[in-house]
Amino acid sequence: MAFSGRHSVRRLAPCLWQSRHFARPVCLSDREKRQLVVRGQNVPVSDEFWEYVADEQSVKDAEVYRTCLIVQCVAWLTGQQTCSDQWAECLTANMPMAVCVCVWTGRNNTENYVGTVKYPIGAIGPLKVNGEYANREYVVPMATHEGALLASYSRGAKAITAGGGVTTRIKTRCMVRAPVFIFDNIADANDFYRWAHQADTQAAVKDTLHKNIGHLTEEHTRLRVFQTDRKVHISVGIDSQDAAGQNKVTYAGDLMMRYMK
Repeated sequence: MAFSGRHSVRRLAPCLWQSRHFARPVCLSDREKRQLVVRGQNVPVSDEFWEYVADEQSVKDAEVYRTCLIVQCVAWLTGQQTCSDQWAECLTANMPMAVCVCVWTGRNNTENYVGTVKYPIGAIGPLKVNGEYANREYVVPMATHEGALLASYSRGAKAITAGGGVTTRIKTRCMVRAPVFIFDNIADANDFYRWAHQADTQAAVKDTLHKNIGHLTEEHTRLRVFQTDRKVHISVGIDSQDAAGQNKVTYAGDLMMRYMK
């Protein structure tokens, strides 16, 4: 991509992106306008580039404006003096900035590249699984921009498959919270441990949870008690089935603590 035009750089108030992954915006002063701050290093930017982005007729859309800045930044990071045709196509198609970044990162750093969901995605495998429900070879998608990571995973998957595959069994399924109760001494902690371990105590706790949490049944709830010195942990496990269950199990832990206090 060529940058052209003769316009004053003073009109610019660019918001650039710090670090290679453009996670946090940094506004530059007039003295710093000709530099990009990338991973703690000063990366020079050509005069032609600033003249190009200063042309309001050339860059009207704010998203394209920010993308132009990042395009030039990536060009310097990769050792290019000008932007590649690939980036020019992104700008011409008015692709979102995140998509442009992912396209560049994915094609250079992700092995077996198959697509992008705002992040570069590759595939590893085949990985043979010998399970009760999953019992075949799988190709596993993984999202990363770290070079050689997927290649390493893929070699491991192939080695496992060559050795007959990985055998799995599901023992239990639950989301867990484990609140801790701290006592002045071991004796008090042990008294509480014995009380919390009793069947009638756990039945009362489960009944409290079932009354206050919807879609929760006896078979979906698990309580386990552990003592370490003067600390007692009570593990609350809930089978949330297809849901993540993070909020539900956190609420269950809070209800359990309030009941036992």
